[in-house]
This record gives sequence, C-alpha cells and structure tokens, in this order.
Amino acid sequence: MGDVNEVGYPNERPAHNVTLSDFYMGKYEVTQAQYQAVMGNNPTSFYSSKDFVFGELQFKCPVENVSWFDAIEFCNKLSEKEGLSPYYLIEIDYDTFITCNESANGYRLPTEAQWEYAARGGNGSPGNYTFSGSDNLADVAWCYYNNKNKTHEVGKKPPNNLGLYDMTGNVWEWCWDLYGDYSSAPQFNPTGADNGYNRVLRGGGWNDNEETSRSTYRKDAPPYFKYYDLGFRLVRPVDSSTANLTFIIGFDADGGTPAPDSPVTMKYGSTINRPPAMIKTGYIFDNWYMDSAKTIPVTFPIIVTGNVIIYAKWISYLVITEMEEKNMIFVPGGTFQMGDVKKEGFYNERPIHTVTLSGFYIGKYTVTQEQYQAVMKNNPSVFLSDPAPGEAQLKRPVESLNWYDVIVFCNKLSIAEGLNPAYSISGNTNPDVWGTVPTYNGDNIWDAVVIVSGSNGYRLPTEAQWEYAAKGGDGSPENYTYSGSNNPDSVAWYNNYNYFLGTHEVGMKSPNGLGLYDMSGNVWEWCWDWLGDYSSETQIDPMGASSGTLRVLRGGGWGSGVEFVRSANRHEYSPGNRNEYLGFRLVRPW
Repeated sequence: MGDVNEVGYPNERPAHNVTLSDFYMGKYEVTQAQYQAVMGNNPTSFYSSKDFVFGELQFKCPVENVSWFDAIEFCNKLSEKEGLSPYYLIEIDYDTFITCNESANGYRLPTEAQWEYAARGGNGSPGNYTFSGSDNLADVAWCYYNNKNKTHEVGKKPPNNLGLYDMTGNVWEWCWDLYGDYSSAPQFNPTGADNGYNRVLRGGGWNDNEETSRSTYRKDAPPYFKYYDLGFRLVRPVDSSTANLTFIIGFDADGGTPAPDSPVTMKYGSTINRPPAMIKTGYIFDNWYMDSAKTIPVTFPIIVTGNVIIYAKWISYLVITEMEEKNMIFVPGGTFQMGDVKKEGFYNERPIHTVTLSGFYIGKYTVTQEQYQAVMKNNPSVFLSDPAPGEAQLKRPVESLNWYDVIVFCNKLSIAEGLNPAYSISGNTNPDVWGTVPTYNGDNIWDAVVIVSGSNGYRLPTEAQWEYAAKGGDGSPENYTYSGSNNPDSVAWYNNYNYFLGTHEVGMKSPNGLGLYDMSGNVWEWCWDWLGDYSSETQIDPMGASSGTLRVLRGGGWGSGVEFVRSANRHEYSPGNRNEYLGFRLVRPW
C-alpha cells in the first residue's frame, strides 16, 4: 500500500504490506437517486437545467455536497431499511462520537486500505496502473480535462478490472479512517490512525488533474466539511456463514428455445442476468416471473441469496388475435425507465426510476363515442357534430367524462362481455347499485373503490402501464419524446396553432411501435392512480399513491401545448370534474 513507484508525496510513503479480508464494495459511487430514497433529500449542487448533460441521467450522478457525518448516517439508515444491523453507533452530546459494532453486517464506508486495494484492482490486478484501471486519466475518469464543470452519471467511463467504476475522478470519496502517517510495518485489516480529527478522502474529483487523481494519492478534511466534489461509496463485509455457499438456479422456459442452461449452481452474491431471447411456435413471450403462478415479474439482474426457479410466460397468438379483434393490443411485460429520461420535462416527472411490469392488454384506441354509447346508452361528449372533413363523428373519442364515469363504464362493459368486473364499491361490483355518479370532489364512498383480486374485466391503466405502453414497451426501438416519434405532428392532435378546434377520429395519426394510436394528444386519458410524487426505488407493478385528492391524467389533448403531449408528462385532475378534454383508454390483464 502506498506510493510504490515513488512518484507521489511523502504522506503516501512508506509503501507497506497490507492484508485484507474479503469484502463487498459498491460498483458505483452512491447516486443522488439512492441518497434521496434513503435520506429524503438531495443535497447536490447540480440541479438546474444548465447542469444537465445530454445522454446522462441527473439522478444517476453521484451525490455530492455531503459531509463524512452525512455518509455515516446514510450507511445506518440504508442498513435499517434493508433489515441489516447498523455498523455505526452514534452518540450526540457536545460533539458527535461514532464507534463501530464489529459484529454488524450493515453498510459502511471503506477503510483507506480497502479503498486503495479495490482502486488498484485487488489481488489480481493485471498492472500497477497510476489511475484506477488505466495509466491515462481521461480514459477512466471525469476530471479537469473533460468535466463540463460538473459531475457525471456514474458508470459512463470504463471500469477497473474488478468492475468498479469512477474510482478515479467524478467525486472524492470519504473513507472511514482518521488521517494519519503510514507505518512501514505489515498490517492486517488496518482502520487508520488511533486519534486525530480529519477523515481521509480518496480518488480525486471532477476538477482534479493527474497529480491528485492517482490511486495512491491521499487527502483529508474535517468530517463536517461539504463541497460540490465530495461523495462516497459503500462497503459491506462478507458474511463468513454465506460466503462459500452455493445455490441451485433453475429456469423453466415452458417450451421456449434456446432455453437457458438449467439447473446451474451459483455462489452466494452472484448475479443472474436476463437470459437471451427465446421463441416458441404459436406464442409470444411475455416475461420472466419469480413464482409458478407467474404473477411477480422479475427485475434483472438478481443477486443470488438462495435456491430459485424463474418461470417463462408465453401468450398464445390465438388469444392475442382474439383480443386484437376487440382492438386490444397485447403489451409484453418488461422493465423500463419511468420518468423524464430525456430531461425535457417538469420536476414531477422525476426522479427517473426502474419499473417492471407484467404483461397486459391495452386499447388500440381511446374509447370512442360509438363504443361508449353502445354500453351506456348515452353520449356525454361536447363534440357531437361537425367532425373534421373526411372523419366519422362516432369514431371521435368520447369526452366530458369524469373519473367516476369511467369506472362505471369499465364494469358495465365487463358485465356485458361476461367478464368478472374489476371495480368494487362497498363490496359490490354492480354499478347499478353504486348510486349517482359524483360530480364533486371528495366522495368517501366512491373514493374507496378497490380492484377485485383475480378479476379479468376492463379497467383503467395504471400510470406506469400507460407510460410503458406510450413509450413502446420493453422493445421500443427508440426513446421518443412523443408516443412513436420525436415529431409531434406525425402522432398527435394538439395545439400547434393551426388545428381543427376539437377532437378527431381515432387512428388518423401514425401509431407507436406497439400499434397504439393517439397516446399523444386528442384527449387526456384518465389513469387509475392517485397522484403522488415519484420514488427513485425500483418498483414492480406499481399502483400509484395509496390515497389522495387528484387522479392522474396522461397524454395531453387537442388543446394542449406540445410540452404536454410528451410520453413522460404527468397531469392531474379532480375525479369528479368533467370537460371536453378528458377521455380514457381501456386495459385488461393477460
């Protein structure tokens, strides 16, 4: 450990032998999204639009402007959140005193020795590089020469041979150790000086050059100090009771080919990645699931902690064809980044977060006046005449519906088709006994509506389903701004200051990659969800906030500006209100 090439500073010497036990280390520096999910705030100095870098996600930049004390608190809170025993014992009196529980299995800061060992590639490093993974600073680091005056999304530079990113550059990383002089004596799992005040920082930041970015360079600062290039990375100990355990991993391909190797033996802590694509004659692949009932979709990669079987699910083309005859399009399950990934939108579209969804069917079009009238025997639309030239009046979207109107329609259509209705109010799925549809806000009885478990009837999309479908699902060819295009005029009826005043016949614009029409523009579309702030945490089949006063609207309408017909845009409205901009689209479970 230390300046073995004798090109650095006196505090990097004498070089000395260090032996370390195994440990786990963060692949990336802790990001803004991770920090906010645990701490409830984001202290970053880089948050305005001028700080965004094209092609990068702001919330995946490392958190900075954090003190050593902040990092310690984060470690304990994350440990508690994941059911681990916190490593740090914190006492607050006239100062903050921190000691360690050596039997704990929770997260912690690396020791300076762990940090340098990992930065240099561990015991199997192929070369004694000057920087972490290279002798060329700019190859592996965001630094003085390429920084654009800010931090950058983690993992954008090549990793070192351990697969660790940004060990050089981006942000300085706090270590556990009190700063002190090196000893020439061999050491085993050293934890730094016995006394002192300043804590060690390693790795260099986005504004550092070669001199201060070397893997052996040492720096120190008071533990309360915060700055726009100070962040941290996590470490966890290897549990000796699990470190050498192996588990059986199985894949049930259900007739798909080429099937993944199964069963396979994998070590505790190994990573299971998504298998290559498969085919099955007469079927379309939906997704991989964690349970034999195929209700819990998999978010890859998976960390091995026990024996597991992962199940493939296929949907018959016969069923899909039957549903397509009803203008319902199958959307295979998958994983996507929900939110403003293109950094074009509003604050409520962030943080971007990973969402995994089960497969579902969604309406090829918004519900039309013709379809609504056939079920409800009335047409509440404002636009009842004078369609645009060449367009059919009854194929315009139905509008002027509130959220409560829509759930009534869903159940009535389900009953008419012999399906199990999705919605229940006061224990009853028959809308005829629900009473008068509210036209005001805050109806406690109607707002207590629940989705009947196992029902197969029509329903509103969740906000996540809607955005996933609008963006083209898991196989989207491009991250378009609008649903199917970066040109709004090709896919959307919206306010472009040269438009026909009102709605248009559905399906007159180009579809997106799934074959869905008018996901951008024409009418705003009600979703199931109560409006709530996004979380940065990974989610599976999210249903939105548990309560609220406003329901989510998506897609924009004929009178909306172009910024509101983006696929990531979120809007909201009181569930009892009606107007000529509001319509809806149907969903059914697979």
